[in-house]
Amino acid sequence: MSSGLAALKRAARQEARLRLRAIPPEHMAEQSRAVCERVRAHPSFAACTGVAVYLPMVDGLELDTWPLVEAIFDSSSPKRVYVPKIEDGGHMRLLRATSLAELRALPANRWGCPEHTDEMAVALDDATLAGEMDLVIVPALMFAPATLMRLGRGKGFYDRFLARLDVARRERGLAPSFKLGVGFAEQMAEAVPAEAHDIRMDAIVSPVATCP
Repeated sequence: MSSGLAALKRAARQEARLRLRAIPPEHMAEQSRAVCERVRAHPSFAACTGVAVYLPMVDGLELDTWPLVEAIFDSSSPKRVYVPKIEDGGHMRLLRATSLAELRALPANRWGCPEHTDEMAVALDDATLAGEMDLVIVPALMFAPATLMRLGRGKGFYDRFLARLDVARRERGLAPSFKLGVGFAEQMAEAVPAEAHDIRMDAIVSPVATCP
């Protein structure tokens, strides 16, 4: 990455964090519910059998996906749910969850996200390797709906995971996963700095719009 692009990404991340901290908690909750409803209404959600969904950080500076997770487990839907586990070296595994109670009981990791412990994860396979997820709910610090690009937190977890998932799916003759970015209205921008390896979303959902 060039020094100029790195500086642009740092500045954009700083701006995004300032925007997030300025959102009142009640507005965050309202927007989160609206986005989760839009996700449930999206054709990719209706069509999917396996959905990867992040669990939000406890600091509240991330769109709350619990309404979506609860709706999946509360319904008669046969959809399988997978959640991330970050391991040493920046590797992200996706582990299947079998109940809402299981997810609610997960402890927070170093970033404040509910996550399976190492002991819990020993008996669970990385669903990425089998390409089991046809829909991925993707977070970011900032999105550009016009270009379907995202600006993550700089660790590269999702770019590496999404690339691995689509390789696994291609090897099994499956279509690429549908990548659905979700965020608050304040996280939407005209453009975000991006590199060649940054993975484009298939759609981006905000509280007021779904693009495209």
